[in-house]
Amino acid sequence: MARQDRERDTDQSPWTRPGFVLAGLVVVLALGCGLYLAVGGGGHHAASSATAPAPTAVPTTRSPAARSTSPKETAGGGCDVPPGPQAVPTMAPSGIAWQYWRTAVLPTSPTAGPMVVYGDFARCFARSPLGALISAVQIYSRMELAMTSTEWQSIVYGQMVPSAGRDQLATMTEAAEKANPAAFAAPTPPGAFDQIAGFSFISYDGGTAVIDLVVTKSGAYAVAPLTVSWVDGDWELDVTPSGGLTGPAQPISSTVGYIAWSGL
Repeated sequence: MARQDRERDTDQSPWTRPGFVLAGLVVVLALGCGLYLAVGGGGHHAASSATAPAPTAVPTTRSPAARSTSPKETAGGGCDVPPGPQAVPTMAPSGIAWQYWRTAVLPTSPTAGPMVVYGDFARCFARSPLGALISAVQIYSRMELAMTSTEWQSIVYGQMVPSAGRDQLATMTEAAEKANPAAFAAPTPPGAFDQIAGFSFISYDGGTAVIDLVVTKSGAYAVAPLTVSWVDGDWELDVTPSGGLTGPAQPISSTVGYIAWSGL
């Protein structure tokens, strides 16, 4: 949802909005919202896969800014993070530090990553279930809260798996920014971005992780599946064919049935 729509939607029931934040947070302007927004007001990029337009043929291109600041092309190149434990978590991971970044509370681990934080980007995660989980939260949230073309293009082209869906995401985000650049670049108000509340692994095979991610805002909860894949030595986010950051999201009443996990 575009930033300018946040205030207008503040008093609406979170479940009457057309989507959920964690679901592809990229729709733009009138196209809809992603998973976090279903809970009550998140970022400006996402779009639910249920409301996003059908994929179109979009050339895969990078702007000079995206090329020059791609996370994989700065801050030391390769990662080489030790893989660590390969067991899928069945309880909240230990040793997690939660850090604020632009109103989001994001998880970090001294062993699973991110090992490199370069400006607005976080990269270099362990090839493990925990590394996949933390990377999914970090990449998703930072994309949703990016405030400039350089930021979001670098995340899209440096930390998302190349696909027609990724290009669709870039096209929609660019359209939102051009439609109202001042609103797009405005800082997210405190409390407007929904926070991580839990997770559950759907699958993990060392190369791809599919995770149900739960978010919460003002006592409401929502969940949506998110996928990351191991590409060129690090985890990258898989964008849906329609340009969504996550699959379809749905409201839930609590974290029962999921692993509760939160920094708040």
